Amino acid sequence: MTKDHKYTRDSPMFKEAVSYRKLNMLGEAKKLIIEILTDQPDFIPALSEMGEIFTLEKDYNKAAFYFKKKLDLLPDAQYALRGKGVIYRLKGRIKGAIEGLLTLSRHKLKEELRKKNAQVIAASKIATANPLHEGS
Repeated sequence: MTKDHKYTRDSPMFKEAVSYRKLNMLGEAKKLIIEILTDQPDFIPALSEMGEIFTLEKDYNKAAFYFKKKLDLLPDAQYALRGKGVIYRLKGRIKGAIEGLLTLSRHKLKEELRKKNAQVIAASKIATANPLHEGS
């Protein structure tokens, strides 16, 4: 691909890499993902795939590196937060795993609160737009 092309989850090369990972053909998946990240280093789904691949290979330091890169670009990325917590647990760093899970829980709670607030605001707007008619 050319440098001006942006990869997406639907890009044939990315889909092929995901398929290779699912078939446990990790070497083939890595080659494609590395090519994608060379062209587009901030392609978040590719960073996730690399984290997942290295987790499957039990190379937890490299997996943590890719999950951290994703978190640097997208601090609220729940998948990366969960992955980071799993990596800490697998490496026997229980304190890091707990911190990762607590961060993930805080992010989930914030998202739930945002959704509830949006629902309340929408309901309030509807109620204001359609006042009840008293008497008749």
